[in-house]
Amino acid sequence: MNGPLLASVVIVVGLVAASYVYLADVPISGNLVKTKQQTISQALQEAKSLVSNNTIVPSFSSTKAPPKITPNTTTSPFVSQSPTVKIANNTKTQNTLTPTITQLNQIQTPCSEEWSCSDWSVCQNSQQTRSCTDSKNCGTTKGKPIESQICSQSTPTQTQASQPKIVNIKFDADGDDRKKENWNTEWVEISGQNIDMSVWVLSDSANHTFVFPESFVINGLIKVKSGYGNNTQTELYFGDGPIWNNDGDTAFLKDKNGNLIDQYDYGG
Repeated sequence: MNGPLLASVVIVVGLVAASYVYLADVPISGNLVKTKQQTISQALQEAKSLVSNNTIVPSFSSTKAPPKITPNTTTSPFVSQSPTVKIANNTKTQNTLTPTITQLNQIQTPCSEEWSCSDWSVCQNSQQTRSCTDSKNCGTTKGKPIESQICSQSTPTQTQASQPKIVNIKFDADGDDRKKENWNTEWVEISGQNIDMSVWVLSDSANHTFVFPESFVINGLIKVKSGYGNNTQTELYFGDGPIWNNDGDTAFLKDKNGNLIDQYDYGG
């Protein structure tokens, strides 16, 4: 740079520098221009030095922003991925990292079993069974009830047998004995329990007989009526007229082998 030009530049720079005296601090080549206390000569000297070096390089201090991490995937973190991560820096180069994101186990609410069972089956061979199902379908059997068990087969209690016995005779029918509709008001009561009376015979002293039907089992109190009707478990019918004498008679009860089981006498 020639002399006249240099002088002109120095003057201009000096004036500019002098005006900076009233301004706030401004960084120039890393040096701060002094405030109002700085002398004009110092400002000119600084300016001359800058011009002689043929450059004025302003520099501004700044804080570098942290590297920006940009993953290249938008998939769910619950799936194992290996995304590429680019880190931008101030040198305009890119560093590439490829970390592996570990699959995360999704939190699930535990399934609570709810079992219901059918009734127990009949006891067979000392075993009884049932079926149980889980209404929640959890797929586990931790709380499942038992579906089989040992049982004792119950034996029906048999009623103690008691020998049949004649307990009462109504020998005088209601109304006129000669009328058929009154015949069934004449009867013999027999009591017994759990005895097979098939082909047993009830008779009077005149040998009027009534034969008990096959497979008849007495269970309690029964009546054998003199008239007609259909036999039941509690009422049976001679199918005859008046049998029992009003002035006295004897009733005989014999088993199928002719053995006398009971006898009932009454007076007139």
